[in-house]
Amino acid sequence: MNDSANQVDKETSAGVTPPSEQTVEPQCSPDDCGPGGAAVKSVQKHFCCRDGTLPGAAQQLSAEDQTLLRRRLLAISALSLVGHGLNFFQGLFVGEPYLLQLTIPLVILTAGVVILASQLSLSYRRLRAIEAVIFGTAVVYFAYINYLLTLHSAQQGNEVMTAIGLDRTVTSFFALMICYGLFIPNTWRRALAVVLPMAVTPVLLALYFIFGNTAATPILRENASPEYISYLILILLFGAFVSVFGTHIIHTARKDAAKEKELGMYQLKERIGAGGMGEVWKAEHTLLARPAAIKMIRTEKLDASNGETPTTLQRRFELEAKTTASLRSPHTVDLYDFGITDNKVFYYVMEYLEGLDLDSLVEGFGPLLPERVVYLLRQATSSLAEAHQRGLIHRDLKPSNLHVGVMGLEADFLKVLDFGLVKVEKDFDAETTKLTQEGSTTGTPAFMAPEIALKNRPIDERSDIYSLGCVAYWLLTGHLVFESESAMEMIVDHARTRPVPPSERTETQVPADLERIILSCLEKDPDDRPQNMRDLSQQLAASDIERSWTQERAESWWKLHVPHLSSVIQAG
Repeated sequence: MNDSANQVDKETSAGVTPPSEQTVEPQCSPDDCGPGGAAVKSVQKHFCCRDGTLPGAAQQLSAEDQTLLRRRLLAISALSLVGHGLNFFQGLFVGEPYLLQLTIPLVILTAGVVILASQLSLSYRRLRAIEAVIFGTAVVYFAYINYLLTLHSAQQGNEVMTAIGLDRTVTSFFALMICYGLFIPNTWRRALAVVLPMAVTPVLLALYFIFGNTAATPILRENASPEYISYLILILLFGAFVSVFGTHIIHTARKDAAKEKELGMYQLKERIGAGGMGEVWKAEHTLLARPAAIKMIRTEKLDASNGETPTTLQRRFELEAKTTASLRSPHTVDLYDFGITDNKVFYYVMEYLEGLDLDSLVEGFGPLLPERVVYLLRQATSSLAEAHQRGLIHRDLKPSNLHVGVMGLEADFLKVLDFGLVKVEKDFDAETTKLTQEGSTTGTPAFMAPEIALKNRPIDERSDIYSLGCVAYWLLTGHLVFESESAMEMIVDHARTRPVPPSERTETQVPADLERIILSCLEKDPDDRPQNMRDLSQQLAASDIERSWTQERAESWWKLHVPHLSSVIQAG
């Protein structure tokens, strides 16, 4: 099975999913969008800046709130249970009064922990009800127990403990407000509605000590003075402000994070992995419920590595998206859309492919049969032949950029991915060509043509042929052409060392014709290689393979090894 994280770490646009919305209207027109929030001009009608939380992001935030609320309530309940338990046992040891009252929060907190830690399905409303019980109990308990202890100290004539009891009341409610504001996911309005009663309770208790018909002693009345009341109000108002403001800051940050995960008409569902320049996410179109893969590249990553200006980066990004979108081969990954977010994140929206990249295929199942290698390579040449005819050189062909899966009713359907390092040879102006070359990396050393590494020859379609030969070598043997200890040594080997024939590095019998073709692709001099992809495809088709790789064999393989992806295929 495919390792999605491994796949996307190499920055492909596809992933493997295990077996296993709401329709919204666009909220603004392209004319409403500012320059920073608008997508590039050609797709501006689909992507625009929006205020507030987008519908998909709001749904996501609500779902995250429910999960987070349950987790936070469980953590607070468990910690409070431990604290109250220790306090209860200390009271037993020292003979503290009111032990019966101490058992009430222990019972409620224990019940809360059991319910929240269970497998019970709890709705958002029920979680809020549990929250109300937990914090409502805390308010009543703190007010009642502090009242009893403070009154007890005053009646015994202990002025110090009376003052400590009053201060403990303030401290208890201050801590309760801060805990609620910083740990419970909320809007500031709801937090204010909950925190205000917490702030008012100690004030009412102090006023009751002064004016209520109680058995308060002169010591208590003296300590609960008007000066103390004003001090109490100031401290509690400050605590309420910190709690509500903290709630607002955290909620806003989470809302912004959810909004960032909404790209135009696509809602991000799960990250399939991350690479050096960005991330790839599985996403879904909010109107069509169509899965897609979104590759995001942060501008600062490109700035740091290439030193390009934001304008140049944007123009090069647009060019790379357009070059991929211009290709029509069924064996080239489809590009649906592209855009730039408010915070300058470039993103491509591509078809979501279920299956395996060729790197994962060999790593998971071992070297391929020669006939299957020919079958897959010919599909790759079909995609690359069109790209080369359009003057586009891939320059980063490698197993992780070749994806195979089930497409419709056809198994072992190959797609070429990631034309991000594409080199433009023709049909574009000089400025466009310059944009594709400035700051670009040069590919992957294990699959790099000598002329790319040495920069001693023009880079053309024969460079891709060399890389495809390296891929074929990997598929047949499970080994790289050169397995050097460093990237530099590997580049030198590609430039100077003759490769060991694949037949000498695998137990599988490699047909002589196929080995000859692969070694010809790996010639140091581009003039000695097949001169174009069509020529290579014809040679592969004419190679002397005893048994061809048919659709029936491909279907059988997928049904055996990846059954959930082959469920739509009818037996031949």
